[in-house]
Amino acid sequence: MVGRKPENEFSYDTSHEPWEPSDPVWVDSVTIDFTKNSHSDPSQPYIKKPGRLKWTGTTWSASESVK
Repeated sequence: MVGRKPENEFSYDTSHEPWEPSDPVWVDSVTIDFTKNSHSDPSQPYIKKPGRLKWTGTTWSASESVK
């Protein structure tokens, strides 16, 4: 929040990649878990894998989550 308004700290464009994020959940003040949905054939259901965003103090980094 900056001046009582939300500020965008991070964005990642997946429009040209074979996956999309969904279901974000704050784990703690520096960790967000989400579902990474991908597929090689759009007629088939998504393959769902856990993903994680972690704040390193200067930036967000993405990785595969271990649940």
